[in-house]
Amino acid sequence: MSGTNQHAIFSKEQTLIAEAEEALRSGALQKEHEAAFTELLAGFRKTLRQCGRLMSMGDRMQAQLSELNRDIAAKEARYRSIFQCAAEGVFRTTADGAFAEVNPAMAAIFGWSSVTEFMQHNASLASLFNSAQAYADYLIELCGSGSVTRYEAALRRKDGTPVWVEISTQVLHADSQAECGTTHVGVVLDVTDHKHMLEELSHMARTDPLTGLSNRRCFMETAHAEVERMHRNGKPLSLLMLDIDHFKHVNDTWGHDVGDIVLKTFAACLSSTMRNVDICARLGGEEFAVLLPETDHESALLAAERLRNAIATMPVAGHEFSVSSSLGLTTLRYADLFCRDHPKGSAASEKTAQPAGQIVEDMLKRADIALYAAKKNGRNRTEVYPPQCATGCTLPRCA
Repeated sequence: MSGTNQHAIFSKEQTLIAEAEEALRSGALQKEHEAAFTELLAGFRKTLRQCGRLMSMGDRMQAQLSELNRDIAAKEARYRSIFQCAAEGVFRTTADGAFAEVNPAMAAIFGWSSVTEFMQHNASLASLFNSAQAYADYLIELCGSGSVTRYEAALRRKDGTPVWVEISTQVLHADSQAECGTTHVGVVLDVTDHKHMLEELSHMARTDPLTGLSNRRCFMETAHAEVERMHRNGKPLSLLMLDIDHFKHVNDTWGHDVGDIVLKTFAACLSSTMRNVDICARLGGEEFAVLLPETDHESALLAAERLRNAIATMPVAGHEFSVSSSLGLTTLRYADLFCRDHPKGSAASEKTAQPAGQIVEDMLKRADIALYAAKKNGRNRTEVYPPQCATGCTLPRCA
């Protein structure tokens, strides 16, 4: 507060001081009272000065408080602007998950036209989860560490369809006694399109684009997994390799577009003839493979012949010709998974499991040898490897 303002406020007190000073100068007071009066006047002046200082301090504090309030209001306005305009969903809940507020983007992510409509139909974050257990798992992670970052979950839209989101939430501890804080503030990012894109890319990376069958990479990964599973269940695993007889002649005579039709028809025949558990793949060109889990040699040979006959009789759409296929078959039994480290019968003789990758490569080589034999012996037939396995036997042991 300025001196002028203080003088106006304390004008009465200043007048009293002036009159007291005049009384002292004029000698209007008795001599025995002058000393006491002078001391009293000095104390009054001091008190008045202190009052002035206190008022000045109060004015400065009021000015600082006003500035602080303006700053808080400005920050609140900025926060509200970000909250309202953010493309990501933003929410605030109580510790039990009840919504305190959400922004328009949050409502839109879940299919609601307004925040009011969203709040009327969704009392808590838990109501958006597909199951109580899924929400409980999220809450355990949040309360355990005090925050979650990019927590992926499938939540539920207004129409019941799933929406994949990433949730990042922070626990705020206004009450130190609260087990999981008193407020949760979080951001929700809709990653449904990103999730579908990744799934599509994964599908493309594992699928032959022309036939829709598994490609070589996917087939090899699956074969490795099946060999590992065979280690656990001990059941046999069979492999068919097959290709289309005289396919080059089809391309040269009818053109590559018709050749593509033949390949797609051939693949469809594989899928419809083999079991759902069998893995059908196009390895490249006109070469295909079928992995038959938990299938012994005799059953695999019957399946191969059934497939060969189905191919020989399958119609090629729009064309009056048929194709045939040559097949090579090999079967892996549990005993074939192991090598002996030393000659059989020696004191140090022990069995060692072969690597799954090596086993798969060996099976492909053996099936390819059988396929070559089928072609050499006239095509449109099934051959097995080793040749003596026509009635069933184990494969040659590794050295």
